[in-house]
Amino acid sequence: MEFAFPRTQNKLEAWHRRWKILIARSYVSIFTIIKQIQKEQNEVEMEIEMAMRGEPATKKHKEDENKESRIQNVIADRRNRSTMDFLRSMAHNLSF
Repeated sequence: MEFAFPRTQNKLEAWHRRWKILIARSYVSIFTIIKQIQKEQNEVEMEIEMAMRGEPATKKHKEDENKESRIQNVIADRRNRSTMDFLRSMAHNLSF
């Protein structure tokens, strides 16, 4: 694998979950929405500042690192596997 991009976008999923909970209310005022947008903007700006200072990204759990490594190994070896074996190997490394 040439680049090791994250497979999931947990931050995006968490953001979407927060908005889904907020919007799921029977009535949401415009002020509540604006307040949440401002809060999100502050969090993003803090993360940008941390990255600019050179602080390391949040650490992955060891289990996630191991799973990511196994998936990268399967992808790197895909030419030596039949399609069914490749899919089976990938399926063993996925969890829902």
